[in-house]
Amino acid sequence: MSSVPHFAPLDGSIPVIPGFLDFHAKHNPNKSYYVFPLEDPDITSISFKEFSNATHRAAHILRPGGAGPERTLVAILVHTDNVMYHALVVGAIRAGYIPFLVGARNSAAAIQSMFERTGCHHVITQPTFSTVIEAVRTALPADFALDVTPSPSFFDLFPAYAAGAGPGVAACVEPTPYPPSSYVPQPSDLVLYLHSSGSTGYPKPVPQYQKTLLSWCNSDALLQSRKRAVRWAGMALPPYHSLAFVLQMLCPLVSAQPTGLFPPRAPMQQLPIMATPQNTLEAARRARCTAITCVPAMAEVSLRAHFALFGLSLTIWVDLGAERR
Repeated sequence: MSSVPHFAPLDGSIPVIPGFLDFHAKHNPNKSYYVFPLEDPDITSISFKEFSNATHRAAHILRPGGAGPERTLVAILVHTDNVMYHALVVGAIRAGYIPFLVGARNSAAAIQSMFERTGCHHVITQPTFSTVIEAVRTALPADFALDVTPSPSFFDLFPAYAAGAGPGVAACVEPTPYPPSSYVPQPSDLVLYLHSSGSTGYPKPVPQYQKTLLSWCNSDALLQSRKRAVRWAGMALPPYHSLAFVLQMLCPLVSAQPTGLFPPRAPMQQLPIMATPQNTLEAARRARCTAITCVPAMAEVSLRAHFALFGLSLTIWVDLGAERR
């Protein structure tokens, strides 16, 4: 098989999600979507085909047999490894849902506000958030129904990682493809919701349309990533963050180059790794990433630490106005 990847078309002829993923699963099945640094320090990865299979499994679990109305808005409130989170989001879209990526750090009041703003009556979550969900129910109007669906487990979507599965054994069991919808997406159609940070009040839902996703895919950053075969390090970003959505999910679909993430911790029955400047830089090095991005606070901590090694102080000026221009 040629090492030169096939690139998904950026002209709008196929929807970005799950269309681009299906393209790669067919034309670049063995190329990596994500790479993970391990302790040894070998690299393990999840291919486009493996990730695509996970999204089909997720779709079957979330909406078996196409039950219920299509285009239903569904919030995703989970704390899990990034690769699992993204598989859940794409699986929900594949199942015909409109996912709402809700940050795990939001308060019950913030979530209640966003649910009312969007008319979101369905949430996929974990037992960890049971107290939060009950608080949300209490704060919602009495006639506002809220259906709760348990999130599938990591092993439901990635059975090859299950204990005793053996290398590649479970991965060879192909899931039944989720039946494609007869619905034909239009450029102005809603695909998913992200939300603002909430730094000046409750976070606000931000709709993302088919044309929005395609515009991101045609942005200079992603086109240059394709042209220069950039391998991004996305370890430091929470998966529900808009920057993470672009870097971790969309960028590999455009460039056919993997994004580096922290290794999944679910197989060890552990919580996801909490990012620090030190473990992010080390993970990026071991995953052989060629570019890295992070939020300003992470960059400041890292720079201050390096300057302190030489007994120097550091002053950082941030042009807040630049973000508004």
